[in-house]
Amino acid sequence: LTCLIDALMSFIIDVQEATSVSIDRQRAMEKRNFDYYEARARDVILADITSCEDNAEILQRLRNQDTYLDDIRITDSNSDDDDDRDEDNNWFIVEDGDDLGWLGYFLGKSKNLKD
Repeated sequence: LTCLIDALMSFIIDVQEATSVSIDRQRAMEKRNFDYYEARARDVILADITSCEDNAEILQRLRNQDTYLDDIRITDSNSDDDDDRDEDNNWFIVEDGDDLGWLGYFLGKSKNLKD
């Protein structure tokens, strides 16, 4: 019973804080425009904004304008494309922990990706 009461109290506190957190989050997202990414692109720690090493490597290659990276395939972990993934290492597999804002920024800045 004590655990249930503690959990309920914690939930109530979380709900009360969520209102202010969602407002703060909304303000932060409004400020995450091109200038936000541009100012941080060189220093962002890619492991902090991706779910795995492979995704971090793709962002690193995009950031460095790797001329050999001319295509990327973006999918989720539930995709049926597993057979195709063996062909190359250019699969960005979206999972929890991937910041798609950064992916979009680096894709937009790439000079080497083909249509």
